Amino acid sequence: MMNVWFNAPHGPFEPAPRHLFTRSGAWLPRVAGFNEKDVSDKPRWLRKQARKRLGKHLKRTITNERLRREEQLLSVDEAVREIVDSLSAEGILDETYIIFASDNGFFRGEHRIAGGKYLPYDPSSKVPLLIRGPGIPAGGVSDELVSLTDVPETILDIAGSPDPSLDGRSLLPYAQNPETRSARPILLEADTGPGRGNAGPDPASAASLARSATAEARLAGRKGVKNLDQERDPIKSLKSAANGNFAPAYKAIRTDRYLYVLYANGQTELYDMLYDPAQLRSLASNKRFNPVRKYLFNALVSFAGCAGAGCRAELPAEPLPLPKPKPKPMKKGGKIEPLP
Repeated sequence: MMNVWFNAPHGPFEPAPRHLFTRSGAWLPRVAGFNEKDVSDKPRWLRKQARKRLGKHLKRTITNERLRREEQLLSVDEAVREIVDSLSAEGILDETYIIFASDNGFFRGEHRIAGGKYLPYDPSSKVPLLIRGPGIPAGGVSDELVSLTDVPETILDIAGSPDPSLDGRSLLPYAQNPETRSARPILLEADTGPGRGNAGPDPASAASLARSATAEARLAGRKGVKNLDQERDPIKSLKSAANGNFAPAYKAIRTDRYLYVLYANGQTELYDMLYDPAQLRSLASNKRFNPVRKYLFNALVSFAGCAGAGCRAELPAEPLPLPKPKPKPMKKGGKIEPLP
């Protein structure tokens, strides 16, 4: 077994000299949710930090750093190619599994967050994952929800000695047959240890309800971070719009369709990725989604302290949102006059 780690495309965003500026002026795809217009749906701690949209200077910095990061990855491409070529020259490529992944995503202006990696939104929690090896069809793509906690069990499965005490599961069945699906959710969580939610309680929530909810989810007394990058020497250009960059601790549950987040101060978020893949409209206060919120909260509580097989359990079918109320017919004899 060989384990290889690359610093790229981590800061300070310095490509190899042979690749520097080779991507200058290149077209960059638009980032979903970049410089979000309306953050009124976001929790109060984020609204407080992101009062203003990103300015021209910061947007220019983000663009330049995206280009430098792409240039950094060119050396990663070269290294992967050399590894594959060496395995082929040794005659063992066809019997070798290669797993390519990353430790975390990174914000590049989504939701007005200039940089960071702590939050449960997709830009931070979604990472690339590719597997090549015996029995895996070329070009196959699976839509199954998977986690980096699945990688150790996958390696043990390849070695013929799976360990059922681990939280994760083997990815081989899903890689070998990309149509295979399950209803196992993903638990997302982050904090720095005991303390108090540093963004303060949400005045719209009853304090007792917030305390009981966070206690049930094993989140009570957790602190959070003062720096979304979680680096000792954060790069100045990556500060948030309000230069705060702090967030409460949280636990979240992700299903095929939904993301439900509970913060240590009782604030919540809910996104329906079927219609809102960029997570731009939180439905946390939408009454139509009351059954969905209850279902996801109960699921979060059951997974919050899971271990082993409990972390691999599948969820029952999720409830549908309540139907939209029918518009009330206009009463006759009102004061509204027809348009000319």
